[in-house]
Amino acid sequence: MARDVLLDQVVRLGREFSRRGMREECRRLRLYYLALEHGLCARMNRIDVAWDQELVIEWLRILRVPPHHRHYPVRPSTLCIDCQQRPGTVVTKLVFPGGARLECLQCGGCWIRAD
Repeated sequence: MARDVLLDQVVRLGREFSRRGMREECRRLRLYYLALEHGLCARMNRIDVAWDQELVIEWLRILRVPPHHRHYPVRPSTLCIDCQQRPGTVVTKLVFPGGARLECLQCGGCWIRAD
C-alpha cells in the first residue's frame, strides 16, 4: 500500500478510536503514524519498538558512555577472571561494533570484550 494512502487510513482509524474512547490505542497509533510519516517503518510498513529506560541505561553501560563507562569491566578474554571458567560456561550475550558483552553462567559476572 502506498504510504500516503496508509497515512490516510491511519488517520481514519485514529478518529474511530477517539470516537470510541480508545485512548491507549490512539496513543499507540500516533506513534505508528509518526514512524510511518518519517519513513522509519520496515517492510510491510512494520514498526517493532520495545525500548524503555532500562534498555537505554544498559546500552550506555555497554558502549561505555559517561557516567556509565565504568559499569562493566573491559577484558581482552572470553575467560572469566573471577572464577576461571572456560568458554562454554561463558556466553556472549550481545555483539556490537567494537566488542561484545559476555556473561559467566557460573558466577554471574559480566564484562565487555573489546575487539
